[in-house]
Amino acid sequence: MIYMSIVGHQIMAILNPLLSLPRQGKRTLVLFVTHDGKTTQHVETIRNKTEGQTDIELKIIPISSSLSPDSEKNPPAHIAVDNFVRQVQGEQEIFFNLGGGMNFQIAACVGRLAQYSNVKYLYPDFYGTKVYDTSGGNLSSRNLDIPKMDDIFSLQKVKTKRIKTAGLDQTVSRILKVCSAALPRDAELNVEVEGIVFDFIINRANSFSFCKLIRPKTSLADIREIIGKSVNRTEFAELFHRRILILTSSRIVAERFVTESQGKIAAAQYHGYSENMGMDQEYQNIVRKFVANSQSTGLSRPSSEVAISQSGNAKKGANKILYVFLGREVLPTLKAIWSHRAAKTWLFYTPGDRRVEFCKDRLLKAARNSILPTGELTCVPVGFHAEELEKIDLPQRDCIEVNVTPGTKAHTFFLTRLALRGGGKIMSINNQSGQIEAIDGSVRLGVKVPTLKQFLHLSVESRHTASKKSMSGTYAKNYSMEYLLEFFSKISEEGKHIGEFYKESMCLHEIKMTRQPNKFTLTFTPGGKSGETPAQTVQNYNTSPNDWFEELVSYVLLQSDAEEIMQGVRPLWLTPNCDGPRRHRSELDVLCRFGQVLYCISCKSGKTEPMGASAIEIQNVSAAFGRFAVPLLAFLKHPGDPKKIGKTWVFGYKTFTSFDAMKRLLERAREDLATTY
Repeated sequence: MIYMSIVGHQIMAILNPLLSLPRQGKRTLVLFVTHDGKTTQHVETIRNKTEGQTDIELKIIPISSSLSPDSEKNPPAHIAVDNFVRQVQGEQEIFFNLGGGMNFQIAACVGRLAQYSNVKYLYPDFYGTKVYDTSGGNLSSRNLDIPKMDDIFSLQKVKTKRIKTAGLDQTVSRILKVCSAALPRDAELNVEVEGIVFDFIINRANSFSFCKLIRPKTSLADIREIIGKSVNRTEFAELFHRRILILTSSRIVAERFVTESQGKIAAAQYHGYSENMGMDQEYQNIVRKFVANSQSTGLSRPSSEVAISQSGNAKKGANKILYVFLGREVLPTLKAIWSHRAAKTWLFYTPGDRRVEFCKDRLLKAARNSILPTGELTCVPVGFHAEELEKIDLPQRDCIEVNVTPGTKAHTFFLTRLALRGGGKIMSINNQSGQIEAIDGSVRLGVKVPTLKQFLHLSVESRHTASKKSMSGTYAKNYSMEYLLEFFSKISEEGKHIGEFYKESMCLHEIKMTRQPNKFTLTFTPGGKSGETPAQTVQNYNTSPNDWFEELVSYVLLQSDAEEIMQGVRPLWLTPNCDGPRRHRSELDVLCRFGQVLYCISCKSGKTEPMGASAIEIQNVSAAFGRFAVPLLAFLKHPGDPKKIGKTWVFGYKTFTSFDAMKRLLERAREDLATTY
């Protein structure tokens, strides 16, 4: 038996299918590896695990990280995979892992492997590992046995500790009783994982379900630590799939977990205590679904919704049909729709996710109002794996294009098979080049994106989006902002400490700063001729509200060639049965767009604000705008070069007073966060 996998950044996507395969006879584990520090570490982890197992032969084959050979002449993944299969053709059973690597690599490999009838495909889904067999021309599937939770924890070297307590917490137990929900027998109680104690953990083979009760006196710092570790894969021990459920009596705490995690953490609010405890039906459904031990595998008869443009958008991309998925990350789907500009667009989605269905409804409405650059939008619900795509009838005369960037690797598998069946083009978004490229290199399209206003309308779950100010295009000199830049430049040039800015007064050659309640004043006195009274320029800046620093950062970004900026973005958060006034999520100080890249910027100018907590806060807030949004922290009193905290780049006055330095930071932050495709 031969098991082949590209090594990506999710190690359990490789190890879980390997643990699930039958251990009969000699097994050859073939890893296709790019020259990347993290993937090299993963290879060493796998090597250490398989060392001493005489039934496993490990082979490492270097590949490039793109669709072309690299500088060392390593071939791309699909060429390397094809070459290897050609060499081992025979009686051996060959498995190719769909869970490793990037979507564009999976699509290219599936296209190449379609010619081999003895290759089977493994997909590690939420509840286990599926095997897809395409021999004989028809697709069939089966499930493999699931590995044990302790084996996965041990293999992944996750730090865990069993807490010795008297069973399940009484409050959690009462909540489960109210919801008529029962824990599986193998649920682990009171386990500490990477420093966070969970009330129970359920093993779903390729995923873990973690539940934690939040006590009323839990601090905001502790809440944000839980959000940060739970949302960011690298901070939560690289576990493959995971679900987190928070139980709380606070509506505000519940909303914070859901919104700042972009829905990756579920929250259920209970009310009352002891025998009087209760929970609204909506939250009871969340709890029951969380502990349920089954999964909806598909829809027997997918229905669809069609929206036709009221204007001439149908003329765009004549005879071109785009097939693409809509997931929780909305921006890649919007990029595909705006860039392909097809006459007709088929949008596949999996029902049951509130965020996905919200975006689907907004896209249908936008299509009818001729906002989308497509003549007709058809939204088709499919199951978790999207196996329904095998039965979709394809047009005979239209040009088919599929974009595999949005969606899961299972979606990529079935979209690729759809394109192969219809003779279509398989396309992917290249974030580095800013182009959409065909897998075979035959077509390139420039990436286009909606405006910030359109993006927020189509992706943020609210009826309205409040913003204090929007700016775009060329921005004329603003002398009030220029005086501020000159003042902070002088602090750096004259070797002054930024801490003096917070005193009652400060003198810098021709500039004097004086501070009064709720404002500070800059007085410029240029040197004049002897005997003359020099002219003075006086500028006042309000510090309550503290908008001056947001204005300054926005001005610097516009002068650094930002195409669009929105200040004080406050998406409304409307909860079910909300009787009070509309409330807002955490406010985003500045949202800006450079080409296809979004930056989320927090602006902190206070004397005592903590840098670390502010960096984690903007990292979590930016997640609400998708994982492709780049978080930045403008921290006035930071005296040095830009530094990285978590995923957030922090910069201070020495950076924003230089447009060149600011441009370098923006590019560095973009490259640091972006994947190639």
